[in-house]
Amino acid sequence: MQKMYKYIYLFISITFVCGFINPLFSQIVDFQSSDLPILIIDSFGEEIPDEPKIEAHLGIIDNGEGNRNFLTDSFNGYNGVIGIELRGYSSQTWPKKPYGFETRDSLGENNNVSLLGIPLENDWTLHAPYVDKTLMRNVLMYQLANEMGMYAPKTRFCELIVNDEYMGVFVLIEKIKKDKNRVDISKPNSANITGGYLLEMTSTERFSGGENYFDTPISNKQIEIKYPKSKNITAEQNEYIKNYFSDFESALFSSDFKDSVNGYQKFIDVDSFINNMLLAEGFNQLDALSFSQFFHKPKDGKLIMGPVWDFNRSIGNARYYTSWETSGWWLKHPYAGARAMWAERLMSDGNFLERYAQRWLELRETVFNLDSIYSKIDHWVTLLEESRVRNFEKWQVLGVSINNKYAFDTYEEEIDYIKNWIREKFLWLDDKFASFIIQKNQNLAFNNLYNFSSQEEGDENPASNAVDGNLETRWSALSYPQWIEIDLEEVTQINVLEVVPYKERAYQYIIESKNDINGNYEIIVDRNSNTTGGTVISDSINSKNARFVKLTVNGSYGYDGDWISILEFGIYSNSTTDIKDKPERLIPNKLTLYQSYPNPFNPSATIEYEIATPGDTKLYVYNVNGELITKLVDKFQKRGNYSVKFDGQNIPSAVYFYQLINNNQVETKSMILLK
Repeated sequence: MQKMYKYIYLFISITFVCGFINPLFSQIVDFQSSDLPILIIDSFGEEIPDEPKIEAHLGIIDNGEGNRNFLTDSFNGYNGVIGIELRGYSSQTWPKKPYGFETRDSLGENNNVSLLGIPLENDWTLHAPYVDKTLMRNVLMYQLANEMGMYAPKTRFCELIVNDEYMGVFVLIEKIKKDKNRVDISKPNSANITGGYLLEMTSTERFSGGENYFDTPISNKQIEIKYPKSKNITAEQNEYIKNYFSDFESALFSSDFKDSVNGYQKFIDVDSFINNMLLAEGFNQLDALSFSQFFHKPKDGKLIMGPVWDFNRSIGNARYYTSWETSGWWLKHPYAGARAMWAERLMSDGNFLERYAQRWLELRETVFNLDSIYSKIDHWVTLLEESRVRNFEKWQVLGVSINNKYAFDTYEEEIDYIKNWIREKFLWLDDKFASFIIQKNQNLAFNNLYNFSSQEEGDENPASNAVDGNLETRWSALSYPQWIEIDLEEVTQINVLEVVPYKERAYQYIIESKNDINGNYEIIVDRNSNTTGGTVISDSINSKNARFVKLTVNGSYGYDGDWISILEFGIYSNSTTDIKDKPERLIPNKLTLYQSYPNPFNPSATIEYEIATPGDTKLYVYNVNGELITKLVDKFQKRGNYSVKFDGQNIPSAVYFYQLINNNQVETKSMILLK
């Protein structure tokens, strides 16, 4: 029955395509050489099926970066047997087909190889960008995910020939699977069935038969167990991961779902959910939290969202559910079913929402900086300058709507569209997220060191350095575990706990609290399975009354040394426990550039300004001839008040102009340097 539904869907989709696209959608292209690697597949006269894989030959011509590749060259990137099949669901309905293949040896067994510089493995995907006329959406999104500190599939652009027919620009991508170079999880066994598992949220109509899956109890989504494979998984393991998802959803939709110990945080790695949700929200990923949504669970760890997959229909590249719009919460779209259920519930927790907002604003200064994203896009535009011409000669889809809201006549217009779309969506999110940040009071841990465990610490790095408010000093202790206990001197309401790790290490720890010296500690933050580092590792909790707070560091992810090094341990009592928009009177409502002071000045002046809309901000100083003297500010900034010093020690007395630019608004004033 499942297979029949799939074929019905394929028939309807093909009928739709043929009705709206010129049936001469593919052309013969004279192809002799490329500045991209060339992949040549020969299936020996057999049509490549949906499944099962058939035997074929793959040859790769890759003469290295900067060197041209000719069809007459020898196969130097790979020359051997593969098993190949069509892959994907809706993407199979398009004339330009995607493929999945495995590299094999002469006996037909799996053969781990490195292709185009991607690490050793035997399972591969050939993505066929067809509805994505930029050809790069997946490549961009996987790179951004990698820069955020997550594993995402590695990619390489190439040109493909199948059975002597030129097929256009493709992307070689790592297939998501358990592997030390991909999803690095250990195998569950009878002694420990808690991990690892690789799972995909999907739907039964996408199954071809034989899949091992279960339904979630509340959102009613199908979760396929990708690893362990059906033939290897035990009944006990199967039941464990099914119950884990059930317990998670039950906790998520319970009345105590916000509780940091017994609510949803007990089951999921919140940071991984935040990272993946921000990618989906920031770029309107069509299938997020619905289809092609991967999860994995390491042994003794919490459920991790990811790796990311399938952004072909993101960044305004569809006309479903208003996905092309750059305003509105995409993950909370009312027609989004399970996606909206999970996102709506998580975002109704003020603590989650604050961490969500903080992470967005951090990323906007780094990975999500518009100049950085635009430079990636421009790099691939240059890389594809030659090959894309052949691709669109083969597949004449420019100017044709393939369920796109907008269809542009030129490649350059497609590129301009995604750049402008990203900018507009980011500005909308900047404004929303900036209003969700709670203002914290002073760190309650300052100068309140009560006790510590380590006797192995240097004179320069005592435990007191972790609570002195100085990020230039640190506490270093030898071996795990180590702890610091803080006495707040009286019972105090706390809401936020922060650890500032040395060199942004991903420490694994717990934080406990109690009300009196003879009481029992209760865990209020559990990061024993933490895999995320950063400048600050922050946890917002439900308001908790505590006098004693204890940080115990048990290990570190990605750092093999024996030393624990903490720059600062923060304990905060917020002025409010509800996340809501800040009062308007505290928020700048327009771009304002103030007169510098003193004026005249010698040798330095202070320049203050206010930003009403978060965005890329520039503050430059010019002389009377319009020549640039210095760039005081050139970065993304949040909404707020700012103050900058201008040093005129090395320039002559004169009148100077300082100009503030924020989101295409400009303010200019003058100042006088008088020596």
